[in-house]
Parts: sequence; structure tokens; C-alpha cells
Amino acid sequence: MSIRVATEDDIPVMVQLVQSGLKDDYIWKYCFPVSQQAVNNPAPYVEKTLRQFLSIDKKEWLICLVEEPTEKKIVAMALWHLPIDDHPHGADPAKTPEYPTVPSSANGEHTEDVDTTPRVAALQKAVAESQAKVLARYGPHMFLSAVITSPVHKRRGYAKLLCRRGMTLAEKKGVALAALVSPNGYVFYSGMKFSDCGFSAVQVPGEEEEIDLKTMVYVPPKHDEIFAGGWLEWFSGGHQHHDGLEVAEEEERPRRGSFMEILGLGHGHAEGRRPSQS
Repeated sequence: MSIRVATEDDIPVMVQLVQSGLKDDYIWKYCFPVSQQAVNNPAPYVEKTLRQFLSIDKKEWLICLVEEPTEKKIVAMALWHLPIDDHPHGADPAKTPEYPTVPSSANGEHTEDVDTTPRVAALQKAVAESQAKVLARYGPHMFLSAVITSPVHKRRGYAKLLCRRGMTLAEKKGVALAALVSPNGYVFYSGMKFSDCGFSAVQVPGEEEEIDLKTMVYVPPKHDEIFAGGWLEWFSGGHQHHDGLEVAEEEERPRRGSFMEILGLGHGHAEGRRPSQS
């Protein structure tokens, strides 16, 4: 398998991957209920989010893709929120990753930007509270926002491959790696040496339904030498180049096993969900 950094040319494929890979996801369905998707189409939000993350002035986001070598097809992706290298003290550990507003209308056409849906806003609030109350103790850290695998390519270890690559990057940079996951992801993250730091509730004021997410943190062992280069420059030490920076390229046999939960967009099922009472 080859791993590379995403570009704006990949956005159409990534939008499709997000929607297909998260179609049955329990956090995704909480944020974008199927019954409301005809009115609040998530595709414009996903596209705008990806464009913002890939914009030149947004250096705190890293999106990486796994390509299947024979078909040259994107089969998995991961998004990390990164400490800012040129900040005198690194990234503000209490800073919330910024997400765009989502254009929507009754007929699904693009309109002027409006606030994110209340449930997406509630999810972002949970991330902010986790950053401020739990993760601040770890100082500057990476934040795993999402790992998504194409439905027909699941159970082959692609998400685990991306997670391990991020863990290695965290080790090389001497920072912790955090994730906010659904209860169904607890076993996977525990197996990947993440520690359980407690629950965060996601609920819109006035609604009865809520979901509980776990804050998980991987604290790498201390290294005598910390890689001083940029995040993209290190990313796995490959020989492919993107915008003048060295990025990853790796051939690896697919692994079977559990798949990563989505952070902010979750990968799981109805466990941990508290249904509304009618």
C-alpha cells in the first residue's frame, strides 16, 4: 500500500469516501440524521471542511490517503490536527480545531453560509471541552480527527496502518496523540496503547438524545532525539514529494483486524447512544 498526503485534486473522491464510509456510522447519523439529509445535505459541509483543511494558510491539518497499488484507488483516509511548529510554545493545547459553517437550503442547493447544525456544534463543543479539561495536561499534542475506510475495503488493516503511522509521527515529534471515540472503539484504541481518560457527553440543549464519547490518549515513550523538521517533511521518510516536502510512501501487506473509530465523525454502532423518549 502507498500512503500520501492529500491534495485539492483529491477532494471529490474524499467527499464520496466520507459519505460512503460513514453511512452507517453512529456518530455520523447523530450529526446528520437520515431523515434530515434531504434538507441538510452533508456533502457541501464535507467538501468545504476538506477545502479549508487543505488551504495554504491552514498548516495545522494533515490529511493522508491510502492508495491501493494495482487500481491506484483511494481506499482510506486519516485527518490529524497538528501542533503548530512555528508557534513559540507549540499549539495552544486548549484551542479547538476550527470547522467551517455548512451551506444548506430546503432543496439542498448551496446558499449563504449558516451556522453548523446544532448537533455538529455540540460535537465541536465536546471536543473543545476535552481539549481544555483533559488534554491540556499533555501540552501540545496531535489530535486524530477521523479515520475512514471504504466499505468494500474494510477488514484489511488500512485504518490500523494509518493509526500506527500517526503514532510514530507523534513519537518522533515528542508529543501525545489524542482521540475522541465512540464506546465501540474502546477495545481498538486500548489495543493500540491508548489510555482511557474518561467520557465526554454530546448533547444539544433542549434535546433528550445524547451520545457518550471517550477521550483516549497515546503518550509515546521519551526519545533522546526529537525530529526537528516539519510534519509533512517527516511523514514516514518516503521519496515522493508534494509542494517541495517529503511525504510518505510505503508498500505493506494489508492487515486484518479492528478498524479505527472516527473522531468527531465516529465509526461504530448504536452502543453508547441514548435514544429520545417519545
